[in-house]
Amino acid sequence: MGSLILSPPRDWSAVTLREMRRHVGRRSAEAPDSSACHWFGADFHDAGENFCRTCAEKLVDQKFAADPARFVYLYGDCDTDEERYDAAIDGGWSTEHDSPPYCVTCSEPLDGTLTDTGVDDEIDALTDGAGPQTPHDWAMLDVAMINTRGEDMTLAEYVAQPAPKDPLSAKIHATTVDIWQRVAPVVIADMRKGDAR
Repeated sequence: MGSLILSPPRDWSAVTLREMRRHVGRRSAEAPDSSACHWFGADFHDAGENFCRTCAEKLVDQKFAADPARFVYLYGDCDTDEERYDAAIDGGWSTEHDSPPYCVTCSEPLDGTLTDTGVDDEIDALTDGAGPQTPHDWAMLDVAMINTRGEDMTLAEYVAQPAPKDPLSAKIHATTVDIWQRVAPVVIADMRKGDAR
């Protein structure tokens, strides 16, 4: 009769930062890709609003139909719809935002990175209460953690490191420690759930 070999229980305090970063990456991998973020110059439309390309094109069509003379005044004569879109729509690349960008028309998640304020707010939102619930939530946490390093050391070991001497490096180190201290309990709790499954 064979004997059952049980693994010793996992020492969760020994989880490395690299393991946690990989876990967040795996959980966020199921999120759909974000669309490129587009916007308009203030002469055409509110410059503070973000759009997916489809909704931006619809807005160009509406504004052109409502006042073609103003459009021509702003952008010149355009022979095709595509020329009109290219003349009026800006963006299409990743930029920094104070919060995760969404299309103001259809609410589709858009591509973008977060400012320091955005990182702080997003980590607060995703680590309070139940933590990330959807692949998109995990993707937002991944974006918020983009500049954290995945070291082969535990959180306790990382926190115990002396702060660098130069002010900029010391600030980056302090910010990284703060992020890991807030994120680690949520990530480890999710890792534990996975081990229990």
